Amino acid sequence: MFNHFARHEQAFADWRRDGYPGVKAETYQYIDFLSDPADDQAPREGTLWPHQWEAFLRVIYSHEILGKTEIGEKGLLLNIVTGGGKTAAIAALIAWLRVAHGVQKFVRDREGAGADGDAAYVACSADGPSPTLRFAKG
Repeated sequence: MFNHFARHEQAFADWRRDGYPGVKAETYQYIDFLSDPADDQAPREGTLWPHQWEAFLRVIYSHEILGKTEIGEKGLLLNIVTGGGKTAAIAALIAWLRVAHGVQKFVRDREGAGADGDAAYVACSADGPSPTLRFAKG
């Protein structure tokens, strides 16, 4: 599964360049809120580092544009190195899920998410050389 996103790189770059077409209005507003007013391709100062911004946008693209059939039933996987700011990335994703998708419940294991899809599963594990963030809704 490592670098499963590689085949989507060009489409993702086009999506960013074209202004994030196909996302929910609430998602677009949240991206706009976090974007640098002078450069909509960069995060606003004091919000996310560039690699966190990239990860954040990749999750949005994967969830709203590619969908579950493309990303798989196990959800999304982000590898962020130790000290890379997983907490800020998770916070941005949680805020986006609340704002754009109305998710109010977040759990740390998939069983707690339930079958009704009313919660998001967000977990970190330290398997391998760097901790991993797994995100899945429902």
